[in-house]
Amino acid sequence: MLIESEQVTEAWQVLSYGLQEDIIFRFCVIQDFDAEGGSAGGAFLSCRFNNLDIYWGIFNCCIFSECRFENCTFRGTSFPDCKFVECEFIGCAFVQDNLGSACSFRGASWYGCVQSLSAGMPTEIPLNHQAAGAA
Repeated sequence: MLIESEQVTEAWQVLSYGLQEDIIFRFCVIQDFDAEGGSAGGAFLSCRFNNLDIYWGIFNCCIFSECRFENCTFRGTSFPDCKFVECEFIGCAFVQDNLGSACSFRGASWYGCVQSLSAGMPTEIPLNHQAAGAA
């Protein structure tokens, strides 16, 4: 199922599809929601993620290509076997949940990604000081 050029402001629109691998979000703006639990699968192509606070989410085997994450907080969220291709992370936090479990990137791959002002990112993601001022 293709979801294209939508403004997504409800957690269920992203996290209720479960692990369906045939979901594709393309050119979507995913913003302004808090979520606890839930899982997502599929692909996110040229999407923007703004002002999210996700607790105990699972993004299983997702592909994120040319996505921009800005001011997002992920608490104890897992990204197993995800692929991040040319993504940008600005002012994001990948932090522990209330039980002390950190976000997990087990099996995740990163290709051409950059981050600035973000905490808890894997060390292989280069710091890009110019990204913070980019529009």
